[in-house]
Amino acid sequence: MLNREDINQLIEAVEVWSRTNEVDGRQMLAMMSGSLGEPDKSKEMIDAFHEEMQRKSKSKREQGILLQAKLIQWRDQMDISGAADFLKKGKE
Repeated sequence: MLNREDINQLIEAVEVWSRTNEVDGRQMLAMMSGSLGEPDKSKEMIDAFHEEMQRKSKSKREQGILLQAKLIQWRDQMDISGAADFLKKGKE
């Protein structure tokens, strides 16, 4: 079973994972802008690519937030459960 430290590490890992796509997308956009020929079509393609990368990046950040919230909820439940067990033992 996971302990408090494990959950905190998972929360940090989710934070890193949710931000990895942002850098890759910007690098790809820069490469595409330099390699395409016709300015008008290039701009359309770049704009479409940029919009798609923004959508994917936003979705990934939102997924990361939801995963972090669930991990925090589990961690808090563990803390509450541990406190309840401690109080029960104290009364016995």
